Parts: sequence; C-alpha cells; structure tokens
Amino acid sequence: MAARFTRVWFILIVMCSVAISQVGPQGTTGSPKPIMADGNNNESAKANLDWLAQNARGDEIVIAIARRGDNESSSRLSGQRLQTVRLYLENTRGMSKERLVTAEGETVRGFGRVEIYVAGKLFMVFTLARNKNFAPQG
Repeated sequence: MAARFTRVWFILIVMCSVAISQVGPQGTTGSPKPIMADGNNNESAKANLDWLAQNARGDEIVIAIARRGDNESSSRLSGQRLQTVRLYLENTRGMSKERLVTAEGETVRGFGRVEIYVAGKLFMVFTLARNKNFAPQG
C-alpha cells in the first residue's frame, strides 16, 4: 500500500514538472513537438518504440500514460495498452523495470492514446482506434 501511495505521489510530481516545463514565457512551448505515432499499425508502433528506446538515455525515466478516447468504456483498456508498451520495452528492448512508470490518465476527445514522456518531456504520442489495443506481438 505504501509503495503504491509513493508511486502515485511520484507520478503527480513528475506530471506537475512536465506541465511547468512545457510552458515558457508568454505561453510558448520550449521543447520540440512530440512524435505522433500510429498505434494501429504493428510495424510502425514497434519501430517507434525502438526509436524511443534508442533515444532514452540509460538513466532517464520513461513514463507512459494511457488515456481512453471518446466512447471507450472498458475499464481494462488503458491497462492493456500500457502492458503492451511495457512488455515490448522490457522484453524486446531490454529496458529495466525501474526506468518505466505507467499510469492511466483522464479520458480525452477523439482517439485513445498513449503518451510517452522521457526525462519529463513529452516525446511520443500513440493514437489508437476506438476500443483497440496495439496489435499483438507476433
């Protein structure tokens, strides 16, 4: 219970840091635009996760936040999406469990998505069709 509580506080602190760092003076963004990725195409999704793994330095924390889209009602969908990303990064790309943080965010308009933050900055956003998970590994 205490570990879960600590993890929730850690995620909240990181998210506040991200929000503050994304907005510079006069509301301009100070970082490059995130990579927009298609989570519906298995090969494209794997290539983008490979790109992520190559660009995240060995000590940088990677945070994945899944958000359900319009009319997605399954309470398990975000968890399934996060598990797919986590398993690929851990098993295929060899990323350590200690570097990966996953969380479920609020529902968004449009397609469901998984946002990937590296070192506190939005790096990549996967969009997924309604009620769909990433394609299974094959």
